[in-house]
Amino acid sequence: MPSPQESASQEDPENVTDAEADECLRRFRSQLRCFPFVYLPEAITPAELRQSRPYLWMAILSVSTRSSSRQAALCRKIQRIIADKLVVQHERSIDLLLAMLAYLGWANYQMGPGQPFLGVQCHLLISLIQDLGIEKTGSKRFDEPNHPMACLKNHLPIHRLASSSTRTMEERRALLAGYLITSE
Repeated sequence: MPSPQESASQEDPENVTDAEADECLRRFRSQLRCFPFVYLPEAITPAELRQSRPYLWMAILSVSTRSSSRQAALCRKIQRIIADKLVVQHERSIDLLLAMLAYLGWANYQMGPGQPFLGVQCHLLISLIQDLGIEKTGSKRFDEPNHPMACLKNHLPIHRLASSSTRTMEERRALLAGYLITSE
């Protein structure tokens, strides 16, 4: 019979103790040296990260947990969220982009060989980068009036980042990471 803690984590794979959350974040930070797509300040706690970037936090748990059952459950949950948020709800956010980068950056460890999902996920990643407009600077962004697709702006329920002439460091890291993932 599973312990109360095990049964709680089976019901909700995101339900982790404070010690487990700290360990997952520590482990993820050490893995970031291999694929530094996001900056996580040393002072940020798992609770703060979950509050500010819930999708990224879920992806961090997925790639850094030691529990294979929790990892599999989180992997399925992330796939459902990506499909629902991007395709059905047309949500676009940097949090969703960072979660996809974490998920795809470690996908070969989560999914194993022979899973034919990477092509579709990479195309969704490219679409999200383009919809957020971080691959372009200045007046070439979708939100600008001189963009060829600007006539659709008021008809598409897409939430975009604020348009600016320069990218933030977060956007630059995400764009470079997206390029690395999709160019292999």
